[in-house]
Order: sequence, then structure tokens, then C-alpha cells
Amino acid sequence: MRRASARYGPDTHVTEADCYLRLIRTGLLAEARITEILRPLGLGWPAFGVLMVIGWSGQPLSPCVISDHLVMPRNTLTHVVDVLERQGLVRRDRHPHHRGMVLIELTDAGRAILDEVLPHLRALEEGLWSSFPEDERRTFVALLLRVEDAIAGKDPECGQHVG
Repeated sequence: MRRASARYGPDTHVTEADCYLRLIRTGLLAEARITEILRPLGLGWPAFGVLMVIGWSGQPLSPCVISDHLVMPRNTLTHVVDVLERQGLVRRDRHPHHRGMVLIELTDAGRAILDEVLPHLRALEEGLWSSFPEDERRTFVALLLRVEDAIAGKDPECGQHVG
């Protein structure tokens, strides 16, 4: 089978369907590589995504914010957080100013998982992206952001832009 890059030259007509299929295939391939790193820890991508979003924020987050960032349905997020909570990786607490709101935060064990996995993810990223000069990576991210903006909408419940 020929490499995908060999099929798309400068004179190749690329349809909208080609764009969607390439985007979806690339996302699935990336997720599979990350899953290989997470599997020995008993984690899947959805659970690790929750840990990452909270870890990157550096503060407890509402389920709404996590759900929007991961583009994960609320009922799926509830299930994932339930599992993470049983594993002792996150905890739910009441918001200090809005008693009806719940915040999700990492436990020490959740932070330890991130500390264990992140070096492996960084090695994977460096291996992949080192062959792309920074200007190409910047262009790639700019194009992906345009695609996200074209696909995403606003969540009426949170009022935030998805993603």
C-alpha cells in the first residue's frame, strides 16, 4: 500500500470528503499511539483526557468546562469521573461560592499518574514532530484551529465555545 503522502501531490484534486477522512484517520491513529502508553496503567484516552485537562488548568474545574474542552458528552464524562473517583485519581467538591455547582480536582494519585505518563507522551511527540520545522507545526495548528472553529459551535448550557 502506498503512503498517504504519495497519493496527494500538488496537482491532486482533494475533495471535502478527503479532508474529513484524513482528519478522522489521523485522530484515530494518534489516539491509538497514546492508548499504547496508557494501557499499562489501566487508563484509556477518555480518563486520561480528563486528568490532563484538570492538570493543565492547575485548578479544579466544573464538569461543563471539562466536557467542552474534550468534546465529551456530559453523561460520558459523568461515567469517566465516577471511575476516576473510585480509582482515587480525582475528587468532586462543592464550589465554594455556588453550592449547586460541583468542581472536579486531581488527587495526589492523579497528579502522580500525570507525572508518570507525561515523559512518555513527550517522547512520542518529539519523535513525531521533530521532523516538522516549527513554521510547519505553527501552520498545522493554525489550520486545525480553523477546522475546529468551522465544526464547533456554542454550548447553550455553558455558553462557552466548544474546544
